[in-house]
Amino acid sequence: MDSFYDLEGQEINRKTLVELMIGFFRDLVGEEATSITDFNEGSEIRNLLESIALDVFHLEKVTFETMRMSFLKFATGQWLDLHGEKIGVGRDYGNYSTGFLTFTLPKALTYPLVIPYGTFLVHEDNGAVYKTSVDAIIPTGDLSIDVIASSMAIGKVMNAEPDTIRLFQDSPPYSLLSVTNKSKFNGGRDVESDDEYRERLLLYNKQDTFGSVSYYQALALTIEGLHDIAFAEPHSDEYTATILVNGDNKPTPDEIMERALSTFTMQHNLVTGHNFYLTKPTYINTVLTIRAYVEENIDEQEFKDCLNAVFDGGVYNGLSYYGYNIGFDASKLELIMALERIPGVLQVDYILLGDEKVTFDTIDVNAGEVLKLDLSKLKIEQPVKT
Repeated sequence: MDSFYDLEGQEINRKTLVELMIGFFRDLVGEEATSITDFNEGSEIRNLLESIALDVFHLEKVTFETMRMSFLKFATGQWLDLHGEKIGVGRDYGNYSTGFLTFTLPKALTYPLVIPYGTFLVHEDNGAVYKTSVDAIIPTGDLSIDVIASSMAIGKVMNAEPDTIRLFQDSPPYSLLSVTNKSKFNGGRDVESDDEYRERLLLYNKQDTFGSVSYYQALALTIEGLHDIAFAEPHSDEYTATILVNGDNKPTPDEIMERALSTFTMQHNLVTGHNFYLTKPTYINTVLTIRAYVEENIDEQEFKDCLNAVFDGGVYNGLSYYGYNIGFDASKLELIMALERIPGVLQVDYILLGDEKVTFDTIDVNAGEVLKLDLSKLKIEQPVKT
C-alpha cells in the first residue's frame, strides 16, 4: 500500500486514516448512541470511510511532498530550479553540436557558387539534421570551402564522428556538390537530469567553505582588474601554495599583483597556516593571420576589439565574452564564430597561427599558461565579395 512517514515519524496510509476516523466517530457519538456501529469490511459505513480516507490520504501526501520541496535534497523539477536560482547556479539545459562542413566541387566553376545560410545536412547513420550557420561562397575557380554548422537538436547524440555528415536533406545548391565533416562535431550535451542537477547543487553548497580553493577563487573576483587565478605547487617549503595571478590586461600589471598580494595576505582572509607565493602565469604569445570575406573594407580596429573581447573578456557587438583563464585552450571554431559577428564580415575563410602561419583546430596551453594576443603582429586580409 502506498504510504509515507510524516515529520513525527508516523506512517500515513489509507488503513491508518480509516482507523483514525472510526476512532473519531466512536469518540464523538459513543458506542450506544447509534445503531451504525458495524465497521467491518464491506459494510456501508466502512466503504464510505474508505473512500473519504483515500481523498484525505492524497491531500496529505501532496501537502507532505510540497513541504519537502523546500529542502534541496528532495526538490524536483521547477522546485529544484528555484533552489539553483537562489544561489545563482542554473540547470544545464544542454547544447547543440557544432563543427565544420567541407563542401567540394568535382571541378572549378566559371561563377561563384553560393551555399546559403540554413542549408540542411543529414548524418548518414542516425539521420540527425545539421544546418549551416552562415552564407558561404565557393569563389570562381576554387573547389571547396569550410562552413560552420550546428545541429538542429541538443544532446550528445548530435555529436558526430568525421566523415559521417554526408547527405543533403533537400536538393543541393549544385547537383554535383558533395559535403562531409572532415573533423568531429562536438559540444552537444544532454539536458541535466534532476539527479545530476541536485548533486551539482549539493556539491556547490559545500564548496565555498572558508579556506577552500573555491573560496580563494571567489575572493580573487573581488579584486578589480584581476581576471582569474590558479593554484600551483609551492614555490618553496615556507609557502602553502603558489597563486598564479592573471589580470584583465596581459601581462598582469604590477598594480594588480600588489592588490592581490594585499588581499591574499590579510589575516581575516587566511586559514591559520596558509602562506601564499604570488606570481604571474606564463603568457603564450599568440599571433594570428585572418582572411575574411567582407562587403567592403572594415577598419582593422573592429577585428582587434572583437579579438580582445574573446581573449581578455569584454562585450563586443552585444555579446559578452569571459576571456581565457589560465590553462584554457582556444578553438578555431569559437574564434571564427566571434569574427563573423563583426558587422560587414560575410565569412571567415581561414585563421592561421604563428609567424609560420600554420593551420590548427585548437590552440593548446598547459597548466600555468595563458594565451596573450599579439596585436602588433595581427594580420587581416579582407577580400571584398561582389
